[in-house]
Parts: sequence; structure tokens; C-alpha cells
Amino acid sequence: MKASQGQIVEFGSHLIHRAEWITPPDAVSWFPQTTLWKLVAFSCLLLIIGYVIYRIHQYLSRAYLRDAWTLYQNYASERKINRIATLLKRLAHQHWPEESIGTMNTAEFAEFIAQRTNNCLTYAQVIELVQTSYCLKPNVSSTTLDAVHRWFQEVTC
Repeated sequence: MKASQGQIVEFGSHLIHRAEWITPPDAVSWFPQTTLWKLVAFSCLLLIIGYVIYRIHQYLSRAYLRDAWTLYQNYASERKINRIATLLKRLAHQHWPEESIGTMNTAEFAEFIAQRTNNCLTYAQVIELVQTSYCLKPNVSSTTLDAVHRWFQEVTC
């Protein structure tokens, strides 16, 4: 045993006797402490939830437009003119429910559709589509089919 070992132990022992157990301070909270910040956070949460509900409602309320576009694409690829004319009437009836489309004759319906579009479907084209849809083998000009395609694209997309 060396003489210096006893001195080190004695030197360290008086520090250990004086040592006290100190608890560390609590961590700073990330949660706001004031009521105003809680109200702001709650308001933001409500706004986000409201926006999500609004977007879901919009998505569900426009389901008929997505279905109409899908049906139109199927009918156009198969060149089913009579079904396209029927779909045009059904979509117009669904899209403008405040109008009494079901009671309109062909001329009134054609005028109604021509007024509601941005010059993509004219009165004469609607008349041609509707009148030829009653034929056994309907035949419509390519310009009318292009105009009907633009109309469906404008209304549904």
C-alpha cells in the first residue's frame, strides 16, 4: 500500500459525504400553457376537419358526373348514338334540377342546352342528336359528335 492512496480516498470521501441527490428539473412542455393557444389549436383542428368533410361531400355529390363521363366514354367508343342522346338528357336533368327538363319538348331542350354551354353544342346539333337517336341505325355527323364530346367534357370534368 502506498501512502498516496490513503490521501486520495480521504480527499474523495469528504466530497461524497457532502454530495446531495439533486433531481433534474422538469422538461419544458411543448404544449401551450395559455388558454388562448389551446383555443387557436382547437380552431385549426376544427377547420381542418371541416375542410375534409366539405371535400368528401363535394366528391360524393359529384359522383353522378364521374359516372356520366364513364358511360359517355363507353357509348362513344361503341358509337351508340341513341344511348348518348338519352345520357345527355339524363345528365342535364341531374345537373340542373331546378329546371323542368322532363317536360321540355325537343326544341325547348335543344335551346336550353345551347344556352347552358360555352358555344360547344349548338341548337342544331342537339336537334340532330336527339332526332337521329330515334332511328334504327342513327347516324350523326362527326362535328356533332365532337361537339357532344366537348359538352360532356365541359359539364363532367
